Amino acid sequence: MADRPDPYVRKDPNDIIRSGDWNELQIQTREEILKHTHTGRDDGRLIPGKAIDPTADISVSTLNTSGNLNVGGDLKVNGKALLGDIADLLATVKGLQDDKLSRAGGSVSGNLQLDKNLLVEGTVGIGSRLTVRGGAGGAGAPKDPDSGLGYGGQLAIKGNAAQLDFISTEYDDWAIYVHNNKMRFVRQPWSYELVLDGRGNVGIGTETPRAKLEVIGDLNVTDGFVRRISRATGIGSDPTSNGQIVSRVLTFNKVYVETAIRILYCDNFRVRRDKDNGEGAASWEIRIDGRSLPKGGICYDRYSVSGNYHQPATVIGYAEGISPGTHTIGVWVGPVSGYAVGDAQTGWASSRWTLEAQEVWI
Repeated sequence: MADRPDPYVRKDPNDIIRSGDWNELQIQTREEILKHTHTGRDDGRLIPGKAIDPTADISVSTLNTSGNLNVGGDLKVNGKALLGDIADLLATVKGLQDDKLSRAGGSVSGNLQLDKNLLVEGTVGIGSRLTVRGGAGGAGAPKDPDSGLGYGGQLAIKGNAAQLDFISTEYDDWAIYVHNNKMRFVRQPWSYELVLDGRGNVGIGTETPRAKLEVIGDLNVTDGFVRRISRATGIGSDPTSNGQIVSRVLTFNKVYVETAIRILYCDNFRVRRDKDNGEGAASWEIRIDGRSLPKGGICYDRYSVSGNYHQPATVIGYAEGISPGTHTIGVWVGPVSGYAVGDAQTGWASSRWTLEAQEVWI
């Protein structure tokens, strides 16, 4: 075969090209185009951008550029769009400082610092201890705008039924639950063990405490217990033989329906038939609001065969079936069945009388 013509030798104008050379040059051109990769290194020069059809599809195994790469349309990898308009991405990144950062997954290995609020609609998982730091509250201290408290705290749980759960991996779970103007300490499955209401009442074993402290169940006090009672006391005698002893009166407020009133009455008593000191009898009765007790009376019956004897005595009993509210506890004296009205006297000299009442569970 004749030597192949050099394709890079420029012919002068009007030079003759042999048909064999012309055919050979066409073959060389087709072979080079077929195998050319256009890297711009040993096998040819770079193709100018103007020489590439802008509507053509180009497949590249590796793309290296030392300058800028401008993509007018979508940039696809393996047939999937990677980016649309790059301006949208730049605008989104620029706006992160004033907008929300949304992440569907992933992790942050370093510190995440926020100058504004972090709002999370889903679950926040913390694998180690959570420490909430903050200064002591005071006048002007920042707080939640919906808070009715005078001072803001370091941690706020906000909602119309705010609840903080304590999940135990070994024992019963607990929760602090705030709703309907009450704070409840709840034990699983849902038992109100301790309740604080908006009036300052505390309930143990009940959700509806009706006093500063209401305990449903046994109360074991090992270091002493001081109980508060209502009482009326004085010194002086009353010669009434048939009717109310008007000086012996106690006002009492009952709280609960189910309770009873424990009443103690201590006084000095005397009864005789008349001034001849003959046989006589009398009965002293505790009444509430002027009426006898609905479930059994509290009475002291005294009999004297003769003489003028003044002796102390104590009467104690329980008034049941009394409705809640304010009541007046008083003492009435009258005859004993089978005996005439005697000459009674309540109190004597400097002897002290006492009426005492206390609300109790029976």
